[in-house]
Amino acid sequence: MKFSKRDNKKKEHEVTPEWVLGRATLLLEDRDYTEKKMAQKLRLAFPDNPEYCQQAIENLVERGSINDDRFAEHFIGNRLGRKEGVGKIKQAMYTKGFPKSIIDKIEHDPRVQEKSFHDDALALKISWVGEAPLSPYEDQRIYNRTFRRLASRGFSFDIINKVMRHAPDE
Repeated sequence: MKFSKRDNKKKEHEVTPEWVLGRATLLLEDRDYTEKKMAQKLRLAFPDNPEYCQQAIENLVERGSINDDRFAEHFIGNRLGRKEGVGKIKQAMYTKGFPKSIIDKIEHDPRVQEKSFHDDALALKISWVGEAPLSPYEDQRIYNRTFRRLASRGFSFDIINKVMRHAPDE
């Protein structure tokens, strides 16, 4: 079996701190990363050079290319438009690798406090089952499914209960 001259092997090159920093900069061109996620990405790409990865992270933080607070503000702003509750936003932030201190501050964010999560949850409930109030005694299956769907979107128990009892305006 003959192989072409261009087989799919990666070119071998010497890994330097500049090379690792260049790779991190290329990753940041596509989208923002938290400091933790960028460290994970670099450690996966350069497992034999963790000290170069740490140097690159420190350099990017010093330059302001990686800023967890700025990224959190942008991330929260995007998530507020998706009809998701605070719980879902916190879960997504945890998955993205935000520090716990930033995740805990989300409830104090003015945009989150001004947001009417009740209206979002009500709009979802109406789109799924209509405007009539749902009672757990009438149709248990629909009530439970709607309740679970709203809970999976991160809405609080109080908001879900209000939405489920909501009667259309007459």
